[in-house]
This record gives sequence, C-alpha cells and structure tokens, in this order.
Amino acid sequence: MAYSVQKSRLAKVAGVSLVLLLAACSSDSRYKRQVSGDEAYLQASPLSELHAPAGMILPIQVGDYNIPVANSTGAVGKALDIRPPAQPLALVSGARTQFNGDTATLMVENGRSGSLWAQVTSILQAKNYVIAKRDDASQTLNTDWVEWNRLDEDQQYRGRYQISVKPQGYQQAVVVKLVNLEQAGKPVADPASLQRYSTAMLNVISEGLDMNATSAQNAAQRSAGPPSTCRAPPTIPACRCSLFARRLTWCGSVCRAPSRKWG
Repeated sequence: MAYSVQKSRLAKVAGVSLVLLLAACSSDSRYKRQVSGDEAYLQASPLSELHAPAGMILPIQVGDYNIPVANSTGAVGKALDIRPPAQPLALVSGARTQFNGDTATLMVENGRSGSLWAQVTSILQAKNYVIAKRDDASQTLNTDWVEWNRLDEDQQYRGRYQISVKPQGYQQAVVVKLVNLEQAGKPVADPASLQRYSTAMLNVISEGLDMNATSAQNAAQRSAGPPSTCRAPPTIPACRCSLFARRLTWCGSVCRAPSRKWG
C-alpha cells in the first residue's frame, strides 16, 4: 500500500513538472530567434602574427588571402536575431513588390486592379483595423494602432500606418508606410523591425486582393456554366459514326455523330 501511495505521488510530481516545463517553453519564444548549438567560437583567440623559428626563412607574403580586421559592434551569440528579413509577397497575378526603408510597395497592373482603393479599404475594415483618417480624393488613409501577434515575439509590437494608392504609368501602387512602431510601449527604429512590420501590413493587403481576384474568377466561371461535353466522336464498334452525318446525337454519355451501317 505504501509503495502504491509513493508511486502515485511520484507520478503527480512528474506531471506537474512537465506542465511547468511546457508552460515555460510556450511563454518564452527566444529560441525561435536565437542560434542553436555551441557558442565556443565567441571565446576563440584573435589572429596573431606568424613568427618563424630561428634559422627559418618564410616565403614572401602575398596579401591576396589576408583576412580583413572587422570591428563589429553588432549582436553575437544568443543576442543575435537569426530570423530572415521579411519578404513582401506579390500574390496577385502580374504584380510585383519592393521595399525601401520603412515603406513597402505593391505594384498592380491597371487591367487587373478594378476599384483598387475600394478593395484596400474593405480589406482593412474586414481585419477590424481602425482608420483614424481617410481621404478618398487622394486615396490615402492613416490607421490607428494596429496590434500584431507573432509567435516568435515575447513582447508584441504595434504600429501605425499610412496607406495610399497611387497611379504609376500602366500600374497602380499600393504604398504602405510605417509611421510609428512600438514594443512594450517603447519606440522601435531598428531597420529589421521596420521592414518586418511594414511588410506584414502589405502582405495582409496582398492576401486580401488575391482572395478577391480568386472569388471574382470563380464567380465568372459559375456564371459561364459547365463546359461543353461534345467532342470529336471516336471510332468504336459499339457506336460507329457516319462521315456524312450532319446531326449530332447522344451515344452513351458523349455527344457524337449518329451511327450508320454500311450496306
């Protein structure tokens, strides 16, 4: 009996420990941003000049393969964020994207855009993003704070955006400018974060435009009706087709020319 009680207690302790471990892992997302593996390279000794023993003459040195000295002040080890730069997505057919500083741009062909400004505002409203200021004449708006929720961040970011639609030749440009970015109430200005969160908003719009285009294409296909099933009749013994037929009739499930027996 005592053995059973002790075994039950051990099982409970193990279960509680497992729950605490999983809770700690789920709340700490640093491992998603940090390099894994050995950090012994951080304690590596710096390069030193090669000294030849007495009586040995070294060959003439050529500087082609000299390793330049770099005075790096960036983060290293676990402090280094290994996440790749965010990539603007050109999901709409015929579109292209570009990024510069704190601004991400989606270029859409005029023939495929339709009422682009109306689509952009509708996408933002569907996401429940609060629009603080809107000017339909210039096709420009400013959002209130947009709260982001990423699994690879311990403390979430929020940003305010200026979004506009501008004609550029045979294309229209959806321009997303990150006006303010904060994390835990503190301003953020590092280039990687600016790129990540301006691109995040552009990708929300790009995804919405792609969904609208797909829905319109599906609706057009439904209104056009099913494709015709009539095709050239095969020559098979069960349904021989006349070369002189001028009418089509049903033979099985395929629309074919009427058969004719040769006398």
